[in-house]
Amino acid sequence: MNIRKTVTTAVLALLVFFSGCRSVTSSSQDQVPPAEVTIATHKPLGQLDERREALIQILKAPPEAITIESYSLLLSEFKLLEQQREALLEPFSLSALLDVDAAVREQAFDEQMSVYQAILDSNLIDQSAKNWAWQQLCRQWALRPERAPAQLIWDPDRTLPRLDYPPALYVDVPKGASLSIIPQDRVTPHFEGYLILEKGQSYSIRMSQPGKVSLARELTVNWSGVHEEHFALEPLKILSLKPTVEIGFVKIDPGHFEMGFVGKEENERPVHHVTISREFYMGETEVTQAQYGALLDLPPQRFSGAQLPVHNISWLDAREYCAALTAIEAKAGRLPEGHVYRLPTEAEWEYACRSGTGRASAVNREAMSWHSSNAGGQTQPVALRWPNFWGLYDMHGNVFEWCLDGYTEYT
Repeated sequence: MNIRKTVTTAVLALLVFFSGCRSVTSSSQDQVPPAEVTIATHKPLGQLDERREALIQILKAPPEAITIESYSLLLSEFKLLEQQREALLEPFSLSALLDVDAAVREQAFDEQMSVYQAILDSNLIDQSAKNWAWQQLCRQWALRPERAPAQLIWDPDRTLPRLDYPPALYVDVPKGASLSIIPQDRVTPHFEGYLILEKGQSYSIRMSQPGKVSLARELTVNWSGVHEEHFALEPLKILSLKPTVEIGFVKIDPGHFEMGFVGKEENERPVHHVTISREFYMGETEVTQAQYGALLDLPPQRFSGAQLPVHNISWLDAREYCAALTAIEAKAGRLPEGHVYRLPTEAEWEYACRSGTGRASAVNREAMSWHSSNAGGQTQPVALRWPNFWGLYDMHGNVFEWCLDGYTEYT
């Protein structure tokens, strides 16, 4: 009988982003030579006016149930719209500003950026109005009105603003799916669905969707402009034990890996090449108490809970559960001939744990694992931490896991 202790580390909170409408982005950084630029009324300005008029009507006849906080928010929004409207209608001469001190030009830029940033931060102004405000801001400073994720920043060497293209990530998020990324404090979400990242920073990203295999991957920011990532979520193989109890299985493809570790544990040596010659399906989580109790009498548990992993069971108990599951599915005609449900061999377990990497712990270890510093001295419900690259949860921490083969030294 064989169990392997998994690596555990600290945890970070997750931040979920939902992507918005994708924009067409140019990478050109060409700038128009300084010249006098006059902003005339443009059709999209009507969108700001429509929002302004709608706010006026609400302020004139507010709903009876409106709170003081909501009324204050409406007043602040109206003020922002007024400022933006005046900024867009007022003729602006860049050539006139070029005749004044650079500090005056920078002050004018800061004032305009303050108004623009307030518009970007507002949840009450729609995306089309934000896009048009960006275009007008660029034109006022004689720059090509590139769209997101370009940023307008003050260049003290030129004493004029310029367009900057910070690293940005775009992920196509299907309907019903969600995207998570860590570290969350190194990400700035953009209103058009881009995520502004930091140069040289490493990130772990995860796509998840109910009923699909949740996937994760890592990337290090070594680009400027937009980088695209695409996920292909595969449906889980679902086995229904009861109307409210299911097991999800992840398909594991054949492959090769180096098994074992060069570390302080003698029984992890030597590192040796292993071939997994056939595909198999592995439960996406540890077997829960609800899943175990749906087939067999649940033995006394130190920590009780339907979604907690079953524990305080022997290797023989685990084998009995697999045999019961095989018998039920075979009798129902849902298990192909010659197939069984069983524990994974140690090689299969380690292959699945590494999930295509050369490391013991795939993805962000702090986001994946339960350990003494974050588990509160007890087991935790399955699938609350991040999965590995292949969509398997709790491969590090929570409980020890039985393997099929007996405990022996590597040969």
